Amino acid sequence: MLACELKISNTRCLLFAVFNRPPDIGDKFLDEFRRFLDKVSGTGIADLIITGDFNFPCVDWTVGPPTLPDQTD
Repeated sequence: MLACELKISNTRCLLFAVFNRPPDIGDKFLDEFRRFLDKVSGTGIADLIITGDFNFPCVDWTVGPPTLPDQTD
């Protein structure tokens, strides 16, 4: 993960985060990602961009839920 806070004005910040989830890491990534989101929610930053390679081949990103269980454990 790489995150960068950009000051847009004296009163607004944008947080830009890039993630790479290795295909064989299992649930550890989700735990770390959840901790990241918990920390961000406490900062007051309302503008957030998250991008990256999440390596979830069984997720249909057009609808959200997985089509098959993740077999990377």
